[in-house]
Amino acid sequence: MKILFLCKELPHARVVGGPIIVYNRMKYLSRKHEVHLLSFYNPGDEAFLTSLDFCSRIELVETPPPRSLLREIYDYLFSSTPNYMLKLYSPELKRKLGGMAKE
Repeated sequence: MKILFLCKELPHARVVGGPIIVYNRMKYLSRKHEVHLLSFYNPGDEAFLTSLDFCSRIELVETPPPRSLLREIYDYLFSSTPNYMLKLYSPELKRKLGGMAKE
């Protein structure tokens, strides 16, 4: 079975919290399944890529810059999309997700 993980930060084993939980889950599932990863990354995260060698495919998208305070207020008041969904919106991630889901 193919399993696609979509992460807001690159999973790795060198931190306590969400990323290590996702990392261990991916590693475990990769024993019997084909694991793919689509994740945001920050500069310097490239060092963690070697620890993800159990993934069949890795696609990375740079984390979008924070929106301005005025933009956040405007979106909060007038957008029907929840604010937490807009914080990390990325057309590139959306495009890559569509491509990976078709495969």
